[in-house]
Amino acid sequence: MKENIPVIILCGGLGTRMGELTDTIPKPLLRIGEFPILYHIMRYYASYGFNEFILPLGYKGWMIRDYFINFVNHHFKMKIQHPYGMWRDENRLFIENEELTKYCPWDVTFIDTGETTLTGSRVSKALREYSFDNECKDVMVTYGDGLADVNLKELLEFHQSHNKVATMTGVKSLPRFGEIQANNTDIVSFSEKKSKNHTLINGGFLVFKKEILKYLPEEGDYALEGNPMLQLVKNKELKMYKHEGNWSCVDNPRELAVLNELWKNQKAFWWRK
Repeated sequence: MKENIPVIILCGGLGTRMGELTDTIPKPLLRIGEFPILYHIMRYYASYGFNEFILPLGYKGWMIRDYFINFVNHHFKMKIQHPYGMWRDENRLFIENEELTKYCPWDVTFIDTGETTLTGSRVSKALREYSFDNECKDVMVTYGDGLADVNLKELLEFHQSHNKVATMTGVKSLPRFGEIQANNTDIVSFSEKKSKNHTLINGGFLVFKKEILKYLPEEGDYALEGNPMLQLVKNKELKMYKHEGNWSCVDNPRELAVLNELWKNQKAFWWRK
């Protein structure tokens, strides 16, 4: 990596579709095998050299923060760069582990973005509060419940080759999420409508130039998948990276059980060694 590109992982949602599983714990901390979903996502990014993470916290965010602060009581050795201080100040962790030396250390920054804040506003707050390296021109964004075997190196190279503001990874699935209509890599429309057929949808694994802030108002509460994406399409600033491989979203207890079964049978497609 020539530049240390940060990864924003949206992990503040209520996770209501998970039923009673998220009554006492935020969805990103639900387990696949011995690790939380959030850890699986972070490890996947780290396997490609992305070790700098921004976690916009919301619902039961203190539990996510506590998980990392108490890593030493879970699986890892850890050192804290700064004394623990205010919620949004001096809260970076550097995580080290002998087994994962090629993925670590991780630089984790927590940002309180509100318990019920929508995704677009969370990204906006995270970007505005995070201290970027002046040489860093891009940021990766993903959701705290999606797993895939996307080639992140190729995704970043594709993003940097077209010089547009945003890249969205398109995957084939039933459109519970934003549906994509594309002409090759050009996204010509993006909507939240749902159909009964498999189609291209927003699979997360997004890459933005820092100019994305022009599309993310500082005030108001809004979804990333709403007006920001529509404006990017209108201005022809959103490109699609098509992923033909595996992808899954933990949207309900059944999907979590499927991923746990894959893990149990050593078929976890997102776990790179």
